[in-house]
Amino acid sequence: MTIPAARQLQTSKTSTADQEPTVNSPREIDTELSEIYAPYAQHVATIETAQKKAKLSYVAKSPERQEELARIIDAARAALAQLDEAAAPLEAIYRANPWTRFFLVPGGHLHSSRRCGSLRWTTPVYWLPEYSGKTEAEIVAQAGERACTICYPSAPVDRPSQLPVHVAEREAAAAERAAKAEQRRNAAAAAIAVGRTTYKTQRAAENEVSRNIETMISRRYQDAADTAHRAHLDNLAAEDEAAAREIVDALAAQIEGYDAAGILAKKFATKAKEFRKHGWKIPADATF
Repeated sequence: MTIPAARQLQTSKTSTADQEPTVNSPREIDTELSEIYAPYAQHVATIETAQKKAKLSYVAKSPERQEELARIIDAARAALAQLDEAAAPLEAIYRANPWTRFFLVPGGHLHSSRRCGSLRWTTPVYWLPEYSGKTEAEIVAQAGERACTICYPSAPVDRPSQLPVHVAEREAAAAERAAKAEQRRNAAAAAIAVGRTTYKTQRAAENEVSRNIETMISRRYQDAADTAHRAHLDNLAAEDEAAAREIVDALAAQIEGYDAAGILAKKFATKAKEFRKHGWKIPADATF
């Protein structure tokens, strides 16, 4: 097996194996290899990016750009060669007496090899060197239902993984669910029910109060065509006034110290001022 062949291969530092490594143990060797290979994917990506750029028409016409990209590619290949050279003695130990290795797909399963039939070459995986050398029984006991059943036929399908990365995922998911539940409780507590209408927040309810007061003013101070029209407008204005009062009364019942009368007065004064700016004749001493 050649580790750098998989460009997306990464090493994980989120897990901790049960036992401490011994000198030249599989865990110790693979941990050192993972550190050597850490920058490998970046160098490969650099080469691929430069090669793609070299094919662009405007780059192909520029000898200077071509030379620059060639230097970038050569430098990256030289860096890869240095990594391969550093890893060679350790890989030789592995090839002489191969041991088990383990690869985790983020959000997926644990595999014994990148060659598992369930993986594509583009599938990102994390190498877990801290578990290198463990038996199938040992890793299955840890990984539970997250162990690939192709790689590990004995893997259970109903036992949660105890790998630290999966425990952390479950804890994070549980915390997220709890936070959302708390948000729903807070939203329910903040909701204002007025008759058959529920306002999600105090602000939403008070915005409706403002709208009611606005229509109330427009009807109360609108020029009427005749007595009947005046009576009709007054009735509508009274309905708007009652609607605004109903909302602030509901707010006062739910919010300690809420000044319902003060809110009505303040909003009336604000709306009356806006109407006066547009030429409406509203008495200076007019109140809600």
